[in-house]
Amino acid sequence: MNYGLIYFVIYLFIVAWLSWYGMKKTKDLRSFAIGSGDVGAITTALTFAATFVSAGTFLGLTGQAYAIGMSVIWFPMGQWLPAMLGLALMAAGYRLVSDKMKSLTLGDWLGDRYNSHFLRVFVALVTLLNIMYVGAQFVGVGIIMEQIMGVPYNVGVVIGIGIVVAYIFIGGTYAHVYTNVFQGAMMAVVAVAVVVLGATKFPDILHSLPAALAAQDPKLVGYLNPSFPAYATPVAIIGIFVAHLFWGINPHLINKVQYLKGKGEIRKFILWTGFFMFIMGIVTFGGLYARVLVPGLPKPDAAIPALIGMLFPKAIGGLFLVTLIAATMSTTDGLMVYLATVFGNTLYKETWIKYREFKGHVVDKQHVEKVAYEISKWGTIVIGILALPVAWSQPKFLITLLWVGSCGVLSTVAGPILVGVWSKKAHKKAAWVAAVGGLVGYLYLYMGGITKSVYLAGAQGCTISVVLMLIATYMLKPYPDEDYSGYFPEKVKQA
Repeated sequence: MNYGLIYFVIYLFIVAWLSWYGMKKTKDLRSFAIGSGDVGAITTALTFAATFVSAGTFLGLTGQAYAIGMSVIWFPMGQWLPAMLGLALMAAGYRLVSDKMKSLTLGDWLGDRYNSHFLRVFVALVTLLNIMYVGAQFVGVGIIMEQIMGVPYNVGVVIGIGIVVAYIFIGGTYAHVYTNVFQGAMMAVVAVAVVVLGATKFPDILHSLPAALAAQDPKLVGYLNPSFPAYATPVAIIGIFVAHLFWGINPHLINKVQYLKGKGEIRKFILWTGFFMFIMGIVTFGGLYARVLVPGLPKPDAAIPALIGMLFPKAIGGLFLVTLIAATMSTTDGLMVYLATVFGNTLYKETWIKYREFKGHVVDKQHVEKVAYEISKWGTIVIGILALPVAWSQPKFLITLLWVGSCGVLSTVAGPILVGVWSKKAHKKAAWVAAVGGLVGYLYLYMGGITKSVYLAGAQGCTISVVLMLIATYMLKPYPDEDYSGYFPEKVKQA
């Protein structure tokens, strides 16, 4: 009996019901994009954590652990705590501006904060790099579909795209929230179960697991692994920590603070986010278990599916494999909502329509809202189509793929957001310099082959953006008509 297929069908029914429930609360563009500001802190935290962790952790990071060994443990260690710190620094200030200006996307937020059409469009286009992120998630879907239904990898990718596009098209952000709570809970349970049961295979695990890994290759038990740039040096490890400090300002993540019922929920949201991320992140140890218990896999990203097949009876293993599909969907849906909103709100409503108004055209506001909403809904299909070529040829490590595009986005926005939520002096010219300089710096370092680790290159790009923002804020004079004091009625109280 194919338990995985049975559970997958049940999973689809649950997702369909949650999407239908979300559809009832999705009435316009704003509710499609960010909801109506009525979601509790714990629900939002689980949504954030499930979006943050995804297949990049459950398949990609465990795949790196399988291939590289114990040095990969630096990644989850450098993930949850820096991400919490980043949210503590930026979440409240981001929420303040978005509440005042009704911003729906990161490009809108920066365009509104600095009154800059250039930033709005430039950042909107740069965030489309996250189509690579979407494609990376569908790599995970293809891998798991092979395990569950025995379908070819590429067929699994197409099935996954069809599922996510369908339920986001129907329910928007509320479908994303409801399905992510369900999927995130499944992910947390699987992470704990895999780590606990896997540990029973290694008596005196602190000694037996390293010994078994060392018997295969001594490099697998080092604090660093010189064979893999991301874990080769202390500087590279620091890069992982710094990059995760800014990872939470990925556009499909930072907008979660807009889901919350009020600013008073932010502190609780951050604490619960850290807890859920820690629980899900421990699944990384499963990659180390798999290296010993199921050696010789042709694809490292298949480590956890193979380990589940070995540890659990088919009736339970099939359910856990479906949970891995949930891990991919939980990030993909949030990304699709955001990127589709870029099409409908940022590029159509806030750019094209405002340009027409500037040229003297009279527009029907209600019609514009309706068209923007429809563009966003249909934009989910466009995003799915654009992501398909990215996932079609399965990369060696999907986690590296998803970081390549996202680091470009983070390097663009790190300075304008971090300095912009804390300083009244941060102005338009400085934001231009930081956004362009951060992106160019990252592309030069990573694409030019100067920095081999994508994590370190991302950290360097974000640092460049912040440094340029600080320097330009104080070295360049703002335009005479710039006044941002309305965003700072009193000192911003960060969570």
